[in-house]
Amino acid sequence: MFLESKNLYKKHLIAEHPSVTSGMRMRKPVALLLALLLAASCVMAAKPLLATSEPENTWVSKAPLPSSMDTAVEAAAVNGKIYAMSLSYNYEYDPTTDKWTEKASMPTPRANSAITVYQNKIYVIGAYGYSCANEVYDPATDTWETKTPVPTNRTFLSACVVDGKIHLFSREGHDIYDVASDSWTAGTENPYQVLWPKSTVIDDKIYVISRNLIEIYDPKNDTWSLGATPPVGVANAAVCATTGVMAPKRIYVCGGSQFYNRDGCHSNL
Repeated sequence: MFLESKNLYKKHLIAEHPSVTSGMRMRKPVALLLALLLAASCVMAAKPLLATSEPENTWVSKAPLPSSMDTAVEAAAVNGKIYAMSLSYNYEYDPTTDKWTEKASMPTPRANSAITVYQNKIYVIGAYGYSCANEVYDPATDTWETKTPVPTNRTFLSACVVDGKIHLFSREGHDIYDVASDSWTAGTENPYQVLWPKSTVIDDKIYVISRNLIEIYDPKNDTWSLGATPPVGVANAAVCATTGVMAPKRIYVCGGSQFYNRDGCHSNL
């Protein structure tokens, strides 16, 4: 079952902070690209994505995703290019040419996975309760590598990297993947196990956002705390952060759904 966020851009909430990385999930192909461009300063490696002469506080339409990419798309940016993945599809978007190019297919077809970038490689982890796959894509060689899978199936996934460790957050808890040793350990669970948590990293602290909660995890001290309450509670939103290089240092929460219950039912914004 794929639960998807619709009408992604009807809400756009901003919480100011310095920032580093993030992940995002979204649906409609034409509108999707607007959020994928924002992801360039979120799940990003090596260098800023692009400079633009567009006016501030505006949206600009770009080349839409291929029609095959219409379900629970995950996006990440590496070396100035955006990679969108879903099911077995893997497409690269070049902002300088406004064109999409099909790349090596994901070995394990799936959607609603967690996605994050470490050392210029894209890690795609798990799926919505039916896959424990942990696969890494290297854009430089256009190849995939299979890593140690998640110990158990997880749902409502989000991932971030701090100090060479990928923190996987889900409805069921908190798992930590050590990239160097290719191994998993159990992490300290967050106090509130929410649906569709989305996460980003700021000053080596992880901000996990869902509904009316911002939970902050400090890997150094292995502690959780609560952040400021968002003005509008949403789940399954696109969450990302800008670094301040080409945009203000902020966390952006875009779109999402309200009124999730424990069964995942919701009404869309």
